[in-house]
Amino acid sequence: AALTINGLGAHVGLPKVINGGELASPADAAASVTYVVTELTADAMTLDINFGPGYWRYKLVPAL
Repeated sequence: AALTINGLGAHVGLPKVINGGELASPADAAASVTYVVTELTADAMTLDINFGPGYWRYKLVPAL
């Protein structure tokens, strides 16, 4: 499954990570970013994004 965030500069996790690269300047922000949902449970969601030479992984859990 995939999660696409639309909106100039919209992101989950670090703002510099976009599909296929990492931003050097906020002026280069993408209009959308797509993450691969690798895990989705009632307690957590794990998102991966390929930035070219590797992946960033974000594990999101609810605040208690």
